[in-house]
Amino acid sequence: MAFIVGNGAYDHAPSLDNPVNDATAMSQKLKQMGFLTVEGLDLNHSDFESRIRDFAKLSSDADVVAFFYAGHGIAVDGVNYLIPVDAKFEDETALDFEAISVDFVAKMMRRAGGVSLLFLDACRNNPLAGTLSRSMGQSARSTVSSGLAEMKLEDPGKGLAIAFATSPGEIALDGTGNHSPFTAALLSHIDAQNIDFTEVMSRVTGQVYEETGQSQRPWLNTSLTGPVVLNPIAQVTLSSQDTTGAAVGGTAIHSLETEKLVFDMARESGRISDYKAFLTTFPNGVFAAFARNEILILEQQLVDQSMAALKTTETSEDVQIRSVNPGALIPSPEILVLPANEVTQNAMGMDWKMRREIQARLNLAGHDVGRPDGAFGPKTQRGILAWQTDWGFSPTGYFNQQQYVFLVTETRDSYTTWAINNPVSQPKKKAPPKKPKPRKSQNDNGVGAFLGGVAAGILLSR
Repeated sequence: MAFIVGNGAYDHAPSLDNPVNDATAMSQKLKQMGFLTVEGLDLNHSDFESRIRDFAKLSSDADVVAFFYAGHGIAVDGVNYLIPVDAKFEDETALDFEAISVDFVAKMMRRAGGVSLLFLDACRNNPLAGTLSRSMGQSARSTVSSGLAEMKLEDPGKGLAIAFATSPGEIALDGTGNHSPFTAALLSHIDAQNIDFTEVMSRVTGQVYEETGQSQRPWLNTSLTGPVVLNPIAQVTLSSQDTTGAAVGGTAIHSLETEKLVFDMARESGRISDYKAFLTTFPNGVFAAFARNEILILEQQLVDQSMAALKTTETSEDVQIRSVNPGALIPSPEILVLPANEVTQNAMGMDWKMRREIQARLNLAGHDVGRPDGAFGPKTQRGILAWQTDWGFSPTGYFNQQQYVFLVTETRDSYTTWAINNPVSQPKKKAPPKKPKPRKSQNDNGVGAFLGGVAAGILLSR
């Protein structure tokens, strides 16, 4: 499991260009490596805490738990904090109510009992550090630093490693390209096949140090009890002459006859899971390409079957109710393993009516996402996560077509009643705002900022 956060659009500090790019790319990379992810972009304090809670629940039995953060960070008296986008730091209570302690995130990660890896690209030049220092005053006797502090590895469990974008107390670069130097190097090396994590981070350090003209050196605190390989790839050597499956030089030798036997077993069963098991054993085998093609064919058949089951009937001029065969509500193993991500959700071609319908169905299924309005926000994504977790789907916060059909089946009867009582109406277009008349009051700017903050809070509440 991985928790990915990118904070760049700060309300009370200059925006950072790359954190959202960094987090999005890192999430995609880790998904390709087999991680399930909980993501958050430009999180305020409330949403940040909520995502941590979701992540702690979903990662409770994970073998490897990763946390990646890109954005502003701060250290006060040797304790590291991550900065949500709505932080103001106007008084000395700000750390308790406006910041997120890295120690708290690490504590939630250790609940899983596995290996915990933290990547903190959070040492970027932070003007909020000066704001907090002035708010706390000289009498507070606190040391405020824009860079992060070295962390003690307390209670590391099966293993704990913390990778900092730069050395303790130093400032990291946001980067002039699409990614910061640290994230760019991490993206280049984190998926290295069959390479231990410490070696991966050594390569990352070398790349950052060289590309920044020796001005930035990543820092690694580690207490791992053994090797950790994030992208293990089975290495299998085929031999058409050796039929015993003996080990030569520590590498298993499988005969072509053995590979064909396993492939034939998968073909006879016709199950996606069996073809994937074959590829795990023979990723570069003679029949590997055939197995991948069969998986694509079977997955497309599942999509076609789901679409065939989906019928559209109109109960009124504007109300559409989709009905499916109300079979037993038990998702098949094949459907459970189908990917659900931003790509699969976009492929569904959802308009605002369909999004409104999904929100209503999630409410009816017992997962409150608020008033169905056709706009997917953080609350809707949390509802999708909770629904997926209840049914055993991979909790990604995004739908695929098969999961949508399953939700339709689950809420068929209750949604029919709801749709009749809540007819669809096209959202009214707002009239263009009138140009405000100039005012002579000296408080105009303060009032405008206050109203803007209220409007932003309303928009971000979903």
